[in-house]
Amino acid sequence: IVDDIDLELLKRRRQSGNVLNPINPANFDKVEKDGADAAAVKYYFGSFTDLEVIYNPEDNFRKSNVGARFRTNFAEYDVSVLCGVFDRKAVIGGDFAGNLFTAGLRGEGIVRFEKDNPVERYIVGLDYQFTPKLYALIEYHFNGEGKSNRSSYDVQRLLDAEILNLARQYIAVSATYQLHPLVMAVTTLNANLDDGSRFFSPKVTYSISANIDLSAGGLLSYGSEQSEYWYYPTSIYVNGTLYF
Repeated sequence: IVDDIDLELLKRRRQSGNVLNPINPANFDKVEKDGADAAAVKYYFGSFTDLEVIYNPEDNFRKSNVGARFRTNFAEYDVSVLCGVFDRKAVIGGDFAGNLFTAGLRGEGIVRFEKDNPVERYIVGLDYQFTPKLYALIEYHFNGEGKSNRSSYDVQRLLDAEILNLARQYIAVSATYQLHPLVMAVTTLNANLDDGSRFFSPKVTYSISANIDLSAGGLLSYGSEQSEYWYYPTSIYVNGTLYF
């Protein structure tokens, strides 16, 4: 059940995103995501160190993406650096994941060089298992390509599936609670810190059998006119998954 805002917006937004595999935060089905045709070669230097090189042809080989990622372990943290050319723009970046006392700490970021104006993006997150049944996380996302003022939002690029986010700063909070050995409840709040809009996404999943899951949830969006999540439809859904 959805309101009258065009659902095609969300469908098209799923086609863009990070370097190769697009991820939309409002997509309720995160088990499977859009892929990319690519060739990859990975060389292992040891148990925790490797180098991977990828080649992704596009537009009948008239343009291509190429990149390399070096990963290793340092002081109980997994760290990596990457570089490449994607959409004809040079990109450098990296990520890390490890522990902060008893919590999990991770982050990732890239800098994309567009003419004389480098654009940076990064995410920093912290997660914690409070009890055997309760898990929670919080993430901060900075989008250097976005705008702080909604009047400057590039909505046309959003509609053309060139970008996923309009603003610069976001925060997401998520919690998972085991109601029963077969029933999990997940709730997520994603907020735009620049214009105050946000969406709330609750979901309950029931494991019918070892390979069949049934879930129900929704997407409840809030925001004043022309704010980012004002464009999102409010919706509810039922989803079944069969693993084989």
